[in-house]
Amino acid sequence: MSIDPSKLTVDKLLKEVSKTNDLDSLKEILAAEKKGKKRKSALSGIQQQIDSIEASSSSGTSSTWYQSRYLYYLVALLLVVWAISYFM
Repeated sequence: MSIDPSKLTVDKLLKEVSKTNDLDSLKEILAAEKKGKKRKSALSGIQQQIDSIEASSSSGTSSTWYQSRYLYYLVALLLVVWAISYFM
């Protein structure tokens, strides 16, 4: 774990957590805070960062699906146009 929450104030901890995008590290920091000082605002801030990353990773998957779906439609349309022009 790169961040030791027991050595930081809540403000400094939350600044460091906001820079972290690694879910495993954030979960380790959350567990360490729960075992240590159990500061409500720190626990809440760490959990919010975890939730934010999880939400963005799940929404990123769906947006990629929508982008690729339109690409598939475009390719299918081009194949239909090609087939019509080829067989006429």
